[in-house]
Amino acid sequence: MKRKLLLIINPNSGKGNISKKVNKLIQNFEKMEYTIDTVYTEKEKSILESVQKDLTEIDLIVCCGGDGTLNETINMIIKSDIKTKLSFVPLGTMNDFSRTMHISKKQIYSSKKDENLKIKALDTGKFNSKYFNYVAAFGAFTEVAYDTPQKLKNIFGKIAYFMRATIELFKIKPYKARVEFNKKEIEEEFIYGGVSNSRFIGGIKWYNKKDVKLDDGKFELLLIKNPKNMIQLVKTLILLLVKNYKEPYFIFEKVSNIKFTMLEDVNWTIDGEGIGKTKVVEIQNINKRIEYVVPYNKNRG
Repeated sequence: MKRKLLLIINPNSGKGNISKKVNKLIQNFEKMEYTIDTVYTEKEKSILESVQKDLTEIDLIVCCGGDGTLNETINMIIKSDIKTKLSFVPLGTMNDFSRTMHISKKQIYSSKKDENLKIKALDTGKFNSKYFNYVAAFGAFTEVAYDTPQKLKNIFGKIAYFMRATIELFKIKPYKARVEFNKKEIEEEFIYGGVSNSRFIGGIKWYNKKDVKLDDGKFELLLIKNPKNMIQLVKTLILLLVKNYKEPYFIFEKVSNIKFTMLEDVNWTIDGEGIGKTKVVEIQNINKRIEYVVPYNKNRG
């Protein structure tokens, strides 16, 4: 009996050239004896609205798109309360998650046998009533990902992000917040706050391989304190470049649960997509919630 596969495609991701790869992708999974339903995402609809299928009968979901498309797919899986396995074909500009996992779109296109695919159960984050795959953040540079026009992303790729980031450097704003985690309570001004499960965020390598485990039930919490003068700002930027997140400029800890209470409404992003403003945020790690089917790679940690 053939297994059922749901293929979700964002036709606008990356440079919009997925149409050239779809036939090969379908052929490869047909060789693994899947029957395939293909759904293209629509801007005005969520993926859950676009799919409109009984997901309990699906054996594997393959998501083709960027980190935002993957985020929507994860929300669909969790909110539908299913345990369906998920595979990801990275087509976005940054592809933070796939870079952490060492996933290449070329690998999944060439995977024609089940033995070339491995299953990896990874942590997921709950952000109030939403879910995220690898990062929830506010403050400096976080608006770059969703503020950069798609047309610029398609034409210039990562350069478009760096152009926006340069502009943002001169508009850094501090946010007063009370942060509760690991039986601690800290009240401070921060220019950035991030709760993540990835080595790469916004196309930049924030952590070394030894610093991040994707299935340990812990997130990496990084808070950047507001520099009091230009000297502190320069020191902060230098320490960021060398990934030395030490006091008194940073707070860096492993957390499973964390609560932010902001003095004002603050813009947050999850998985590189803007989700609007909020004052109170509770984040929880859901240990090994999503089972990923990934191409075998000896380099993957």
